[in-house]
Amino acid sequence: MLSPGSLLAYVGLDRKVPQLRHHNLFFDEDIDPHVEEIYGADTQRWPERPLFYASVTTRSEPSMAPEGCDALFLLVPLAPGPGGWRRTRSQRRSLPCFAGLEL
Repeated sequence: MLSPGSLLAYVGLDRKVPQLRHHNLFFDEDIDPHVEEIYGADTQRWPERPLFYASVTTRSEPSMAPEGCDALFLLVPLAPGPGGWRRTRSQRRSLPCFAGLEL
């Protein structure tokens, strides 16, 4: 049985991001290549263009961040291997959803 891995990041921002709602799906690419890269028998690698979910927790609970700031978490479905956490640090930094963040 195949099981996906995921990367979950809790992020505090020093500003509000008004264009985001509490629940946000960033599925701006075709899902088939994404699924094939994660589950494919011959691939099982991190997707080239990952799809991800962002939850802006301060939309429903403003006390999760200082006034004028947002708190959110990002969930990126990924292949369960290969290479482990440390060997994929550069891959994490290259994910579009983490652009500009310290990881």
